[in-house]
Amino acid sequence: MQTSDWILIITTLFLGVIAIFGDRIKQLFYQPKANITFNEIAPYCQKTSYRIPDLHLNLPVFFFRFIVENTGNAKLNNCEAILEQLWICDASGKPNQLTSWTDITLVWAGGRRPIISLDPHRKGYCNLGHIASEFYQEKFEKQKTIDVPGKDDGGLRFFFETNEIPNSQPSCLLPGKYAVKVILYSENINPIELWFEIAWTGKWHDSETEMFSEITINQIKAPE
Repeated sequence: MQTSDWILIITTLFLGVIAIFGDRIKQLFYQPKANITFNEIAPYCQKTSYRIPDLHLNLPVFFFRFIVENTGNAKLNNCEAILEQLWICDASGKPNQLTSWTDITLVWAGGRRPIISLDPHRKGYCNLGHIASEFYQEKFEKQKTIDVPGKDDGGLRFFFETNEIPNSQPSCLLPGKYAVKVILYSENINPIELWFEIAWTGKWHDSETEMFSEITINQIKAPE
């Protein structure tokens, strides 16, 4: 065969390989990567406000969230954070799993979306929970309150930021110490497991510095 024939055969084979395995080859070089960070400072945790124009109200609220950044070079598709476990610490500090808990989806800041996609170098802020003022909780959140078993009083609560209001499991945390398990899922990365410890006194302060001495949230290892 002539040289031109070999060139044609090789080119055809090359194009065939690209057509069949192109997506897999691309995945070897272009992949998303989720980098997750948390800290008890802004913009992770900060004071903001609920604005209620009809009632001419501007009420303080503290939000607590972690950040997911796509540090890869491909889009992170359909990313969602699922609150999968709640552990309640007893008087001795020993954590006990609430076995009746069922998975529920956390929401992302900026529209309370349950799922987002992140282009390379973009960040998403996932809301873990919030603490609103006593007035706001009494007027707007009391009807959504389901407390953890064995705890029930009229104090302030830490409300989980979920895409739906649960009907038969805790929607919030009264003063105490807890651990929660969150799994980050996406179409094109392996699931990432996160654990947070939440210690909450139930006291309110208007300043961030004082408030963050009443509630502490830390990333931890899974309880045993």
